[in-house]
Amino acid sequence: MEATEYIPKKHFELWYEIFKLSNGRSLSNPLEGKDDVYVHYYFDDVQDANRLNHSFDSLTKPIVETKCSFWKRLKVKLGL
Repeated sequence: MEATEYIPKKHFELWYEIFKLSNGRSLSNPLEGKDDVYVHYYFDDVQDANRLNHSFDSLTKPIVETKCSFWKRLKVKLGL
């Protein structure tokens, strides 16, 4: 599977470390742009590529805190 992506500069080092551990091969040198880095890579197995994308997304996705309503907290406390 061959792919190209634009990785934000601030996350490129993290992406590259994950890429090295995921059995991928780079087809060209990364090209640095103004705000992002263009990468062109290849994987023999699609599962490895999916693992790379999942790992990278889970590490860079912002954490969103949600609050439960009073009634939901009460139901949990009462075991309902």
